Amino acid sequence: MLAMSGVRDRRHTDYWPNAPTELAEGYLALSPPVSDSGPSTANILAEAYGWADVISIRFAQVFRSAVIANFTLAALTIVLAVFSLTFDQEQKTRFVIAESFFIILILFNTMRGWWVGWHRRWFEAREVAERLRTALPLWALGIRPATFFGQEPTWTGWYARAIVRSQGMRNAKQNPDWLADAHSTLQKVLDDQCSYHVKSAEQMGKLERRIERLGLFLFIATLLLALVFFGFLWRCPPTHEHVVLVTAISASLPALASAIYAIRIIGDFGGSARRSERTLAALESLQKAAERDAGDLRALRVIARAAAEAMLGDVASWRLATESRALDIP
Repeated sequence: MLAMSGVRDRRHTDYWPNAPTELAEGYLALSPPVSDSGPSTANILAEAYGWADVISIRFAQVFRSAVIANFTLAALTIVLAVFSLTFDQEQKTRFVIAESFFIILILFNTMRGWWVGWHRRWFEAREVAERLRTALPLWALGIRPATFFGQEPTWTGWYARAIVRSQGMRNAKQNPDWLADAHSTLQKVLDDQCSYHVKSAEQMGKLERRIERLGLFLFIATLLLALVFFGFLWRCPPTHEHVVLVTAISASLPALASAIYAIRIIGDFGGSARRSERTLAALESLQKAAERDAGDLRALRVIARAAAEAMLGDVASWRLATESRALDIP
């Protein structure tokens, strides 16, 4: 959709996502370098992050594609139904067969999504990946992710903390530059997230506006078609074929516009853009604070926890919005 709407070009990873090892290497690039006294890279965290990230990317593509397919097929079913009125009885049978095929596809697509759990696997894996991302600067500074007060609402929190415990404490023995390395890791994570949210806010905002304009165009086209039809009706009475054709087009355009609107609602493109803008503002202020307090361990720990809260707060808002937009039959 991003490519079709002109927001960005197609990518190789749209069809062949990166392997977990590649995503883990990108995670390790943010971690402190290897010290003279032994390995100091976050190997266990990186491996877990790579798998969580690739699973999330995979099921995000599958779920979103399923939603777009369902609403597109539903709109095409209506288009076939109304245009079948313009053909004779023998040809109409072909339209009925095509409509039935599209409905079967919608049912199969939806039921398979429910059975396999595309939606749940997407947002749970994404939350795990983001929790592990925020854990990296905390681990570099020698602190642990905060525990949830009371009963844990989901398994993702304790799973991420278990991975962090498996990683163990950072080896900073006989390394006088460990604080500078930790500060560098914090800055790299903040820079990486700021770059992501800048791009996300821009792309999702553009996608929201362009899809909205397309839906509005279809409704305006329907109105113009009605006005033109009434103009011809005023001058000379149309034939039955013309009336049926205009009726079919007038019913098809709003059906397509409604499908576009449903895709906008489920995709929550505008909400994603606004959440990225808010998170970006918070992280940019933390970037400046981290630069100012580069040599203060206590301040850097406070900043790292604040960054984790901002990033996980964004994830919590996203998950709350995403959980309520499941894969359903249109």
